[in-house]
Amino acid sequence: MTYGYESNICGAILIDPKCIREILKHVDATDFINSLHRDIFTAAVTLLEAGRVVDPITIRDEVRRMGGMIEDETL
Repeated sequence: MTYGYESNICGAILIDPKCIREILKHVDATDFINSLHRDIFTAAVTLLEAGRVVDPITIRDEVRRMGGMIEDETL
């Protein structure tokens, strides 16, 4: 997957987290080349599967909990 597609997917998730289930029909974390995009995607899916709120703050916190590097300004 190209950087642009990855970025668009992450942006869509941040704008409308309800789209994650539809996105999961087409891609999974292994499709991401960029590690930050992969971490954002994985964090969002993890939060969704745990029944937690999916928003920029919870995604940032989950990425950090998973050991990823993410700056506050990134999201």
